[in-house]
Amino acid sequence: MDDDTPFFETGSQDGGTVRLSRNDLLEGLADAEAVFSKPCSEDLAREARRKWWLCAAGLLIHHDDNPSRPPPSGLMSDLIRISVELANGILPPLVVSQPLAKGRRAEPMHLYGAKSSAVAYVRAALAGIVDDPDPVGTVCERFKISERRTVQRWTKNARYTKTDLGAITAEQFVSDLNVAAEVYPTVGASHEAIRARNTKRPRRGK
Repeated sequence: MDDDTPFFETGSQDGGTVRLSRNDLLEGLADAEAVFSKPCSEDLAREARRKWWLCAAGLLIHHDDNPSRPPPSGLMSDLIRISVELANGILPPLVVSQPLAKGRRAEPMHLYGAKSSAVAYVRAALAGIVDDPDPVGTVCERFKISERRTVQRWTKNARYTKTDLGAITAEQFVSDLNVAAEVYPTVGASHEAIRARNTKRPRRGK
């Protein structure tokens, strides 16, 4: 089966059915993710979530039928991150709505998950669950962040402190941090990456 062959049947807006190809599903996935990059209404966000999960399911089914055509690596990373967040008691944007104030940009889903795992690790260490005398330093080193204040600000943000510490083992906190440390730099969110971009940005008037 090639990437343009319709195979995945789903309902259409007019009440009928439509068959989608792998390329259709990839395009739908990208369209849904674009919605979360800017403020939007709850109705639009709800439809984007439905579309994302529909396309994700179709791509996984396609892979099951065609093992030589794996799902996009980005999709697998998203599914791993969402699984980790749900295990940590965190409801990510692709599961539940997180409304944005007008004028604010949505935080990338990868970045949100990585920060949440980092904060959970720090909290677990401070609570004595994880044996680490300097958890903030560990996160800075793993995430390639040069200023401790960056991580300290995360720990004071209620958005990232929803994990139930008593529901997770020390090994899982460490494992989640390892996953987050792989994800965080890839979205260009490390302090060093941001500073490097700002340094290269030409100054006005020159």
